[in-house]
Amino acid sequence: MSIDLDNYLNHFLGIPGLSALGLLCLYMLAVLRLAPIVSFVPFFGAKLSPAPVRIMIACVFALFFMPVILKSSSFDIAFDAAFLGYAFKELLIGFFIAFLAMIPFIIATTAGLVIDYMRGASIMQMQDPSLQSQSSPIGQLYNYILIVIFFAVDGPFFFFDALSKAFAILPVDGYLKSGALDLNTPLAKLFIDLVNQIMTIAIQLGAPAILAILMAEMFLGIANRLAQQVQIAFLGMSLKSLAGLTILWAGWFFTLRVLSKQTLDWFKLIDNLILTLKG
Repeated sequence: MSIDLDNYLNHFLGIPGLSALGLLCLYMLAVLRLAPIVSFVPFFGAKLSPAPVRIMIACVFALFFMPVILKSSSFDIAFDAAFLGYAFKELLIGFFIAFLAMIPFIIATTAGLVIDYMRGASIMQMQDPSLQSQSSPIGQLYNYILIVIFFAVDGPFFFFDALSKAFAILPVDGYLKSGALDLNTPLAKLFIDLVNQIMTIAIQLGAPAILAILMAEMFLGIANRLAQQVQIAFLGMSLKSLAGLTILWAGWFFTLRVLSKQTLDWFKLIDNLILTLKG
């Protein structure tokens, strides 16, 4: 099914009071909000996609959100000093939404990193292009599996719905309402508890493997006392790795269920947080 871009553009230009310059300004502001999201969110490819591709994705997404943007924005906008302020504000909002959307994937990567650290494989870190940071083998596995789960449970639709509400509640040619960033708002409280939530959920995801590795450590301690001539250091590396991977395999479906639930709950939380900013 083809889309007639001329009719699409003429439809917007036919709106009373909207000039071609105003339409272009609103479109550019929408692209500025979406550009950081497309550049950093793992399920959009992040650094896996070339920069021109990410820019084109942001431009295409902006076209889809234009009806919502025009409904929530005023048409009195031009390329002036106020436009520069709006542009800077849109970039900040884009980075903010991108950061919130990355949290479930950071949690999954942190859980894998904790497991690899406990089993003595933290030295095997490598660059994860989807998060643009160093990660361990199990951390990368968790991250990529979560991306697959995210698409399998229709996660992008939840995210696009949240973006649509963000454009409606936070218009591109407006600013946050007074007191939106007060320390008593749910948004501020979320950031205060953010680090605690990341570590808590990450440790919960890795808890079975961590407990198995700790039990292996206790066994090695007892073995060291009973047979001191045994090289416990070399035996322990293999035993802890085997114990961690075995429990990880045994609880794999439980881990997938928890990952999918936590991800959907997090994006619903983002949706609710955006609604709290409504004036």
